[in-house]
Amino acid sequence: LTRNGTTTQVGTNFTVLPALGYTASPTTPTVWRPVSVSVHGVTDLAEDDVIELRCGDCSEGLPPPGSGGVGGATMLPLKGLFQSLTHTGDRRILNFAPQELCAATAVCLTRGRAPRVQIGAPFAVAGVLNYTLDPDPAVRGQPFTLALHGLALHTTDRVFFTTAGTCGGITLSACSDGVQNGDETGIDCGGSCASCPLLSGGQTTLTFTRSLPAQAYTLCYKYGTLDWLDIQQRLLIVAGAVTYAVKPDPPPVMQPFQLTFNGYSMSTADQWALQVGDCAGATGTPVTAAQVDHDRLIIIPDAMSPAGVFSVCYNFGGQGWLQIQSNMTVSGATNWDVVPEPLVMGQAFEMHIYGNGLTDGDQFCMPEGWDCKALENQTCMDVEAAHIVTPTHMAMPGLAKPQGRYAVCYWYSGTDQWIQIGGPAEVHGPLGWSTNATTPVGYEP
Repeated sequence: LTRNGTTTQVGTNFTVLPALGYTASPTTPTVWRPVSVSVHGVTDLAEDDVIELRCGDCSEGLPPPGSGGVGGATMLPLKGLFQSLTHTGDRRILNFAPQELCAATAVCLTRGRAPRVQIGAPFAVAGVLNYTLDPDPAVRGQPFTLALHGLALHTTDRVFFTTAGTCGGITLSACSDGVQNGDETGIDCGGSCASCPLLSGGQTTLTFTRSLPAQAYTLCYKYGTLDWLDIQQRLLIVAGAVTYAVKPDPPPVMQPFQLTFNGYSMSTADQWALQVGDCAGATGTPVTAAQVDHDRLIIIPDAMSPAGVFSVCYNFGGQGWLQIQSNMTVSGATNWDVVPEPLVMGQAFEMHIYGNGLTDGDQFCMPEGWDCKALENQTCMDVEAAHIVTPTHMAMPGLAKPQGRYAVCYWYSGTDQWIQIGGPAEVHGPLGWSTNATTPVGYEP
């Protein structure tokens, strides 16, 4: 106080604190990603002082009824993972990973028993929070609807399904080349690229339909120019069978073999089949409780099949038949023909056997009759290396047979039974003529 030219101090000194404020890095925080909030202008925080992030504002009291949605004034601490609170000079740096969306996130300061105050203007926590599937789980080869739920989504955002288990290292250069290629359903959209049509700015839900092979996928989202991020930290399951294995491989004709299906969410509601041709209209065998090792492994311990090439088919929960991987080959003979045709009594012929995995350890036989049941006292022939044209074709010179019908039987090495191939071969009588008169007389019957 200066009075009459004399200046005196009134009371004790006081301190003018720096203006309170904050900066956020990144400037647009997104859910699931670390955010660093640096509060400046704080020089003398006590141990019981609190800096916190709140969705809504810094008001005291309970949240109003009906609040809690995106942008609602919940007045509750923002849900997330606290990482650290450090200080440098007059700055206090709060490192935090939000786990909820908030259109207005307030930075609040509580000092001792003083009322909580808000520092600066609120900021938004944007991005994709989670997703829902319909149906859940999705089914292999069947369309499913994926809905991504978030805040302030952009036209430049991207979605990607990966089986790598991580969202690192994803590149989508094909999504900006102006050409419909890869698994795109439109030019630079659909498939692994953003959905068609693209998002409109600021959208809160993205819904689109996809169809994927059975697998456990990590669902990755690229928000604007930020790095790829694993959404919801859980795997997106597309249910159904993925692969199969047989033991022994290849299985032999009409011998028990183990057939194992690997996949996701499989159960006794499923069916399996081995089908000649494609899997359309397959006649299935239900999966039994004893065959379910767990929901990712179905073991058929005693499958059995004739020789041939088969589609391995799986029907998940009645959703329709789908082929699993490539065809399965069952070794053994499948069909035959002869040269010359037809077989005639007293004439030599060559028998041709077709199948899979034919080898010089096999045997061939033609017993008289309709089947291979009576092979006792029959002279059968060993298949020799000279008879093997290819592993799918055996040619064996045949001896002349009396008139009659003969089963075509094949013993595939390593098996325990004769297998009849197709229907029986018929040997016709000799070509020629006969008369009922000892000495025919001209012009008489």
